[in-house]
Amino acid sequence: MKKVLKEHVWFWWTYAIFLAFGIVIISLGNQMDVHLMLNKFHLPPLDFFFKYATHLASGYSIVAFTLIFLVMKVKWGLLVGLSQLISAPITQFLKRGMFDWVFRPGFYYEQMSEITPHLVEGVNLQHRFSFPSGHATAAFSLFLALALNTKNRILNFILALCAVTVSYSRVYISQHFFEDIIAGSIIGISGAVMAYLFINHSLANNLWMEKGLIK
Repeated sequence: MKKVLKEHVWFWWTYAIFLAFGIVIISLGNQMDVHLMLNKFHLPPLDFFFKYATHLASGYSIVAFTLIFLVMKVKWGLLVGLSQLISAPITQFLKRGMFDWVFRPGFYYEQMSEITPHLVEGVNLQHRFSFPSGHATAAFSLFLALALNTKNRILNFILALCAVTVSYSRVYISQHFFEDIIAGSIIGISGAVMAYLFINHSLANNLWMEKGLIK
């Protein structure tokens, strides 16, 4: 584990800053007040950007990333796929089993006729299964899995920034509260680390892991 932290320190520092910022944001008040505060910061270019950036953590994108990296190197694709297989069921169990009573911002928008939130055109707001965020789980699981395959510091920073951006898109387009994406990020990070440790301890000596599917 020390090796994982040391070799990918730029990813971890970026994530630590995101967590610290998230804790500060969450502590500012109740989740709806905080969300409405964040909702005030919007621009047309950001509407367009976040509307589509959020799809990088959709199920179709995850499958595509997994297949692409399997073709490049089995080890890379296996890490991406296994990270998702570990983290996604945890998030889905929590949001649909233990926290199915937690509603999304869109539900409260309909209950609060006195407010006029900024809505991103073309986004169909969901109402249930808010905590934790499945997209944030998928984003951090995906981009950490990719980061763990390279020791390049700049690339590690960029991948961490991608995870943060895709996760925050869920708040920007009012599909989740900030605490939802924080919780999702922790689950995603845990899934990627567990997958990495399993692969490197149990499958590290298999030569086929270093080949691509088409080689």
